[in-house]
Amino acid sequence: MLTELLRRLRQGEVPGAPTAGGVPRDAAAALEAELDPVFARLADTERAADESGADGRRRVERVRAEAAERARTLIADARARAPGEQNAAAASRRARADAAIEVVRRDAAAEAARIEDVAAVRVAQLIADLVQRVLANRVTGA
Repeated sequence: MLTELLRRLRQGEVPGAPTAGGVPRDAAAALEAELDPVFARLADTERAADESGADGRRRVERVRAEAAERARTLIADARARAPGEQNAAAASRRARADAAIEVVRRDAAAEAARIEDVAAVRVAQLIADLVQRVLANRVTGA
């Protein structure tokens, strides 16, 4: 195999001008003739690679376009739902605030009732003390 390769690479004649011994060998033409079939097969492979690359680029472009369309749809849906979501969030905040206000009102009513009870007891004691002092002052004449 190696000898076959070396034999193909060895020139049969010396390149140059024609001499009495014959026409010189055209090494470039011989090399071109040997490599033409290889390059022809490579051209087919190169065409297939170019087509595959173009097909890949078309697929990438299609996926990008589909993703962009999906993104536009998601954004449009989100924008359409935003007012409803905002209203729902505001209603939820109002409901929590109303519940907190109700707790404060209940606590305030309970505190007011406790204060009224304490005040009623104290007022009754103060009235009793006042009556006793008035009666005591009457008796002592002071």
